[in-house]
Amino acid sequence: MRPARIIFADIDQDYREKIETILSAEGMEVVAVPDGLSVLIQFREWPADLVIVNYKLPALSGVEICRRIKRVTNRAVIILVEQDAERQMEEGFAAGADDCIEKWVQISELLWRVKKLINSRSTSRSANSYELVYNNFVLDTRSRRVVFNGRTIEITPLEYRLRRFLITHQGKVVSKENIFANVWGCNPQNLKEPMYQNLIEAVICRLRKKIEFDPTHTRYLHTIWGIGYQFGEMYREDY
Repeated sequence: MRPARIIFADIDQDYREKIETILSAEGMEVVAVPDGLSVLIQFREWPADLVIVNYKLPALSGVEICRRIKRVTNRAVIILVEQDAERQMEEGFAAGADDCIEKWVQISELLWRVKKLINSRSTSRSANSYELVYNNFVLDTRSRRVVFNGRTIEITPLEYRLRRFLITHQGKVVSKENIFANVWGCNPQNLKEPMYQNLIEAVICRLRKKIEFDPTHTRYLHTIWGIGYQFGEMYREDY
């Protein structure tokens, strides 16, 4: 299992570097940024498991960042509140924050709550070892069933293999050659023939129609032109 990924945002450079050092020493992968806009830019490029933001940030407030992230994904968000903490906490939780913590709390308390949140989400996702989970998608490897938003999606065995390959590579760009070798079990060299290129594109198109609200404006299954495909929400521009 890979280390937990965290984006941490605070305008105070000394505090930012201090928290980054502490979290990194605990084995977490941390990217620290100074403003709200940088959080969203980084979040699109790097699928962090947890975003920790100060209530007050340049460009975008911590509450607005939380609201935009929660609009497109259920990744965890912690807001650090400062003055008038009770009011700021109310705003943070109303925006969908998983936790609101006073910025100047003991570092040990902050670290404990970060670990608790990460561990609770990791446990819930792996409670059934036969399930692969991504946001509202659940892939049951025993029954070979795909569930999205609580409803079962009818898919063919080939679409299931493709869906499983994509969900286990979430956030990564995978080439057509990689898909062809792992899903079809064929020699990638065969992709030089147009018929095989069309075959992959046809299956991708069918799967996209089943998992996208609007297949012409993809949210989950993206075409990365000239390379392949990416499964995940990091390419959305409307938050």
